[in-house]
This record gives sequence, structure tokens and C-alpha cells, in this order.
Amino acid sequence: MTAQQGNKRQGQDGGVALIGPQGWTGPDWRRLAYPKGFSTSGRLSWYARVFNAVEVNRTFYGIPSHSTVRTWRGSVPSGFIFAVKMPRQITHEPDLTSSAPELPSFLSAVSELGGSLGAVLIQIPPWFGPDRLPELSQWMSNLPVSETRFFLEACAPALHGPGYGSGLFESLERAGVGAVTTNLIARPGDISISPSLQAGYPRVGQAASPRRSAPSDDGAAVQGWLL
Repeated sequence: MTAQQGNKRQGQDGGVALIGPQGWTGPDWRRLAYPKGFSTSGRLSWYARVFNAVEVNRTFYGIPSHSTVRTWRGSVPSGFIFAVKMPRQITHEPDLTSSAPELPSFLSAVSELGGSLGAVLIQIPPWFGPDRLPELSQWMSNLPVSETRFFLEACAPALHGPGYGSGLFESLERAGVGAVTTNLIARPGDISISPSLQAGYPRVGQAASPRRSAPSDDGAAVQGWLL
């Protein structure tokens, strides 16, 4: 499937599938996606001519300034959607509640996206063990889910070990938080997500899954996660 075809793909319920990679400024993008000598400031606008969404990974490394986020929004057309990753200074603390001051600051910054903010992604570190599920549940219960759509990255191996199971997804349901799935550690169907969760957020990677000997076909891999 070409990028242009994917950009306009219709879901089975008549909705539009939002498709886009992580970021728009990596080394491969500079070499393959933009005209030679193309200005850095114009790359997001060029990118938005092909894709209708993007996952912003740079926010994982720090809270962006309000002016930066306003620039992002001003570079894309109406209907373009951003999924932004929550900063690690919030999600990777020994105690999630200790990052309380940073969360409002982050949400205030990304609110500059307005209607272009589609999701906030919560990446839990791989060392996050089952003993912290009560802490995670309590923390998620205080997220402003009526204002913003949140998705937990349920792709860390720790989230699928003994002690989690249905308890994790019950916590997500109670909190009104969705789940991210990925073919990098699982196949469609390996992670059972209740229809009562928010809309799914599938991430299809280019690397081979540890459960496979070769990378899967991206188009075929995502089919099992389309509702």
C-alpha cells in the first residue's frame, strides 16, 4: 500500500484510518523524503502532504515549549492529527505520583495543538513490574480523559508477564485509557483488547519480532488489529 493510499483508507465503520510514522526529521527522512536542500522549517508541511498523522517521539525526551507546539500546528492542514509521547520524566520515575508537577505542564504545552491533538501515549519502562499495577491504576484514574485521549503502551514485556493479565486491561477500562499494540513483540490476536477500551492504537514496526525469523509484511500485520 502506498502512503497516499493509506492516508485515505476507510475503516469498516466508515471512519478514516490515521496513518503516519514516528517523526518527520530523522536521517532517513532527510535523505529519502525531502528534496535536496529542503529547509528544515518546511519539512512538517511537506510531510503533511502525504500523511494525515504523525507520532511525536521527541516529547519523550522533554516538555516542548508552547511556541514550538504552535509552530507544529501551524504547519499542517485541518484534519491532521498528532500523537505525542508523554515525557520520560513523568513515566519513568520510581514513583509515578512524584512527577505530578510535570504532567500539567506537559498537557498545557500540547494543548496548543487544539483539535489536532489525537492522543497522548504513555510509555511504561520495561522494568515496570506487576507489583506496581495498583500505583499505575491510581495514577491513570487521575488523568483528564474527558479532555484528552490517552493510550498506554502495552508492549513492554513486563506488561504481559505473570501478575498482569486481565487486571491490566480492567484498569485501563476503569480509567478510560486505551492500549497501544505493536507487532515488534506480539502478533495480532496475542494481546486481547476489550471492545470497551478506547479505539486501538496499532504500531507496526520494521524490525523483526523476537517471535519471528524475518520481518512481517506491514500491511498484513496490521489487518488483525483493524476493527
